[in-house]
Amino acid sequence: MKNIVVKILLFTEAVTVLLALTGCRDGRRNVINGMLEELDHQLSIRQSYDIPKANRMVSLHQLASTRGISDNQLYALDKTMAEEYISYNFDSTQACITRCINLAAKMQDRYKSYDSRLQLAYLYATSGHYVEAEEILGSVDTIMMGPMLMRYYLKTRQRLARELAEYSRDSMTIRKAVSDRAYYRNRLYSVLDPDSDSYICLKVEDLLEHHRLAEADSLNMYLIGRTDAKTHDYAIYTYNQAFIELDKGDSNAELIWLIRSANADIENSIKDYGSLTVLASLLFDRQDLDHAFKYINICMNDALFYNAKLRPWQIAFMLPKIEQAYQDRQEKQRQQILKYTIVLGILLLLMAVLAIVVVNRTHKLARTERQLKEMNKKVVNSNTELAGLNERLSEMNRQVTDANTIKEEYIALFINLLSDDIEKMKSYRNEVRKKIMAGNISSLKEDLSRSGAMDAEISDFYHTFDTAFLSLYPDFVVKFNELLKDEGKIILKKGELLNTELRIFALIRLGITDSSKIAVLLRYSVNTIYNYRAKVKNCAIDSREDFEEAVKRIESFK
Repeated sequence: MKNIVVKILLFTEAVTVLLALTGCRDGRRNVINGMLEELDHQLSIRQSYDIPKANRMVSLHQLASTRGISDNQLYALDKTMAEEYISYNFDSTQACITRCINLAAKMQDRYKSYDSRLQLAYLYATSGHYVEAEEILGSVDTIMMGPMLMRYYLKTRQRLARELAEYSRDSMTIRKAVSDRAYYRNRLYSVLDPDSDSYICLKVEDLLEHHRLAEADSLNMYLIGRTDAKTHDYAIYTYNQAFIELDKGDSNAELIWLIRSANADIENSIKDYGSLTVLASLLFDRQDLDHAFKYINICMNDALFYNAKLRPWQIAFMLPKIEQAYQDRQEKQRQQILKYTIVLGILLLLMAVLAIVVVNRTHKLARTERQLKEMNKKVVNSNTELAGLNERLSEMNRQVTDANTIKEEYIALFINLLSDDIEKMKSYRNEVRKKIMAGNISSLKEDLSRSGAMDAEISDFYHTFDTAFLSLYPDFVVKFNELLKDEGKIILKKGELLNTELRIFALIRLGITDSSKIAVLLRYSVNTIYNYRAKVKNCAIDSREDFEEAVKRIESFK
């Protein structure tokens, strides 16, 4: 049950990857560009991945040089070093395995002798030394091998046949290699665990040979899904997946899997790889010459560092083609630059001619411009003066409008006051006539001697004046107080509209500035009016002399 669940999860992951790979064209192009940027970064820091391997090698060499170490221990260390070196450096791997062969002979250990010789044969088979690999495999006695060595022997035989079938130029050799590959693969099926990576990888290869792409795709995706992306095995399986996508006709997916394989190779400090070489060829076909040229040069440097026959031979077929295309593009660019230079020279000549014409025209325009500037200056001055006149005219219009409004309001007030006085006179006359006709002279004298009626008339006058003035200047009290210091601000009593000080300056706002006229209107003495004016002006925030002018500028209603 557990295995079924695991397989379902892995299949789900594989489906997710496939869905990502079957997205829209632009989306996949963006994905590929992003992956190439990441690969470029990985390549730029690839030496940092070599450091841990180099440190392990130093540690193993130090252990191997320890005094008193036994042959068995030395054999184990050399075997471990060979496994570390096998995809990193051919010469070092060969040297380690050769030491293992010599140690096995010294110890007369048949198992170790066969194991180390098979390891050397596998190294030769994967690096293009096919004759040497065949010689070793032909010299071992398979009858004397146990099950584990037999699996190694069959694996090496199958790998040699696969390499010959893929890279040989002789048709007879290819036919025999294809037959041997199938033969040894079938024998491996019988000795490998069906759930092992080796078995599944062989099965994928078998399915591909028989063009059963759907089954090969599904099985290889299952294999990828259960493999750590940081391992060398992951690089191998994703490399195989790229060829599955190639057979399916999906070049974008092929490119993506090759990039993943190349990344895994870099992270594992592998120098004997194929994915980056194929990737360079694919990018060359896509006219991405910069990446192709960069990658093929890296491949060649790493292949020379590894120092085996196969990779430089593979790269040798591609490098001239890519390099020639790169040079052709550079030559084309040089020709384009030459054309652009000639065109630019002609344009510069034309520009020189135009510059001479423009200079002449510029001098003429400069003269005209100076004349225009003088005219503009005059126009600006005229406009400034006109603006000032317009502003003064607007202010005068506003003052006239205010004056007209005030006049209209006060004409209405004057008419109302006259009307009220006529009515009062008429009423008072009728009252006097009644008392005279009634002979009530003493009552009439008594009424004339009382001052209460006059006080009431003055109070009515103040109230009428206050109401009319505040209707014209509703913010007068607030604006007036803004002109005074805090200690001089006027605070009205409850029910008051204006007080004596405010009425005095209300009349000044209306244009009545003579203290004697103000005294007559408000029924006060001239000295009293003068004292009120002086007291208020002493509390002015600004200049005392300018206070009344500031009061006159208090605006009426808008």
